[in-house]
Amino acid sequence: MNRRSLIITAVWLLTAAAAFSLGRMTSVVRVIERIAQPGAAAPVMTEASSAATQKPTEDELSLGGWFGSRASGIADVTNGRSLEEHVKHLLKQDDEAVRMLGFLRLLEALNDAEEIKTALDVIAKDGRGFRMTEQAMLLQKWAKMAPADAAVYANGQRDWAKFNGLSAVLKTWVKASPEEAIAWAEKNGATPGNDAQPQDGRGRGPGGEDGNWAVATLIGSLAKTDLDRALDVAGQQSYSRARGRMADTLVGELVAQRGEDGAREAVLAVSDEQFRAGLARELAQRMASKDPQGTAAWANGLPAGETRERAMAEAIDEWVKKDAVAAGKYLQQLGGSPEFDRARQEYAKEVVRNDPEGAVAWAQSITEEQRRNETTQEVLRSWVQRDAPAAQAWAQANGLPAPQPRSDGGSFRGPRGPGR
Repeated sequence: MNRRSLIITAVWLLTAAAAFSLGRMTSVVRVIERIAQPGAAAPVMTEASSAATQKPTEDELSLGGWFGSRASGIADVTNGRSLEEHVKHLLKQDDEAVRMLGFLRLLEALNDAEEIKTALDVIAKDGRGFRMTEQAMLLQKWAKMAPADAAVYANGQRDWAKFNGLSAVLKTWVKASPEEAIAWAEKNGATPGNDAQPQDGRGRGPGGEDGNWAVATLIGSLAKTDLDRALDVAGQQSYSRARGRMADTLVGELVAQRGEDGAREAVLAVSDEQFRAGLARELAQRMASKDPQGTAAWANGLPAGETRERAMAEAIDEWVKKDAVAAGKYLQQLGGSPEFDRARQEYAKEVVRNDPEGAVAWAQSITEEQRRNETTQEVLRSWVQRDAPAAQAWAQANGLPAPQPRSDGGSFRGPRGPGR
């Protein structure tokens, strides 16, 4: 392979590496630099050869191999332009590989917080779209110099620029000074409303009433180094969608680090019922994807109350997708306790595709009035999308309001109930 081909390959490797983090980038660069040497073959890395490799010097881990020297300041890379003009020049490049390689060279040269802020400001004003990768990498470097200042800057942005920026800063900060990062996020992460926050199209997105999303962004990094502390921090947050996201992250780490048995033990050890219920729901969802029947048996043995309710609902929801008959028989054996209303709700919403009358019957078996009415209407609206005459005739014959199809032709998805 000639040198030109090697360099093109290396550029694309750099582009991919840049989407992750600066810490991961250096090892990739080192391999790339070696490949780029004339006549060099791609190294085959083995455990023995890796162990025998000498520790690289700082220069070997820089981009100096590409340019012949290490960039010690912005004057080395701007070609006589001001910093603002150079960043604008980079953003105008259509070739993503060329633009990213130039940006990495600039990133190496930025050694002052004000310079980083200047580059960020130019990116924020760029009219060609939001540059999430470039913003995150600049903020990560700033966070290594002055994390509190970087966090304040990110927190002052809008919409996804704010969310993406805070995530980059806090994930970097929590690795170096976890308690400082946690304290800042707890104090500054919650906002009084969600008007300026991004949404995912279903009304679920970062926002003050949805909890502290700054804490949610650092929980994953914290959990990798101190899982017990991460559980403690998340458990102290308010009941919210943000804490639901934390529960999902934490259950993933619990299973990865301690296995399913250890995860179950950790969930049961949580004292706050709402938080324990959220963790149990996430764990049940993961377990039920492989063994819904065994998960239902586990859920049924959990402490009575919301923990059991939510775990059972997830187990049934997964089970009915694989074997609706078996799931229905098991659910019938549980009796008419209000504790399993959520499970009946999930069952009804799943079987309506193949058994609409049966789905309505399950919806009507829900004991709590509001949940029963909402689920019944949801099931009927789903039925009317498939067979409007049959659905409307059934509703009229049973004294229920005739369901109407949505004007946009879409299927109706009603509220999932409290805490879902």
